[in-house]
Amino acid sequence: MRVYFHRVEFRRLSTFEIVFLASKLAKRTPLDQPLVGEIIDPAYEEDVRLMQPPTGSVAKMAKKEHVDAFFNEGRIRLGTYEDFRTQGNAEVRDHQEGLASVVGVGDSITAFGTYQRADDSYIFCTFSGKPDIKVIDQFGYDDQFFIHDVVAFCLAINSSIGSTSMSFGNCVYCEQKVLVGRLNPMFDATRIDHRTADLAGEATHYVKPVRYSHQNEFRMVWRMRRPVSEPIIINCPEAVQFCSRG
Repeated sequence: MRVYFHRVEFRRLSTFEIVFLASKLAKRTPLDQPLVGEIIDPAYEEDVRLMQPPTGSVAKMAKKEHVDAFFNEGRIRLGTYEDFRTQGNAEVRDHQEGLASVVGVGDSITAFGTYQRADDSYIFCTFSGKPDIKVIDQFGYDDQFFIHDVVAFCLAINSSIGSTSMSFGNCVYCEQKVLVGRLNPMFDATRIDHRTADLAGEATHYVKPVRYSHQNEFRMVWRMRRPVSEPIIINCPEAVQFCSRG
């Protein structure tokens, strides 16, 4: 975890102050300097719909050989922030994965800053709904499969890799990666440590630049007890029963 900027106000900021602050964080404007340009529209935690199962299926786009391996052996690849930051596939690569500015709003306190989350989670990216051929082609894929029970699928993966927690939700998109959310009840204003970047909880996993909005991503995340930088390929045949071919 890396902290680029961090500050705490021991009061609850007004709605206007929060949006104004989010704009300064997005534009990297020092707090004591005037804001130049328009106020930006940040992403909001409630739009992630964290831990709310989708109303329909989600699609995993992939090459046919990998779809076959999943249905034949339960073989599945889980990515990491470092993996997505360095991907050769431009449609998958996002140099800002894990990096976000966050405003956490409590009853009588507001904490905010810009943070790079710790690389301690495995990530699985899917498309919410049914992608059209154009989107599949943009990724360089030629096949897909559908996950009909996201909760059961996540639990099967969770059991396979022994993660400490899991989450899922819709990715939200904004011009700059700034999230406004509820302050994590576990936030400690007296210290800066590996938990500081979690000041708005798990929702920070789900903020992406607007240029990726066509991906309509539904993301699943499993947090581990140890740092993870490399992707992992596992065999989890228990997850197959919750899926079907495209």
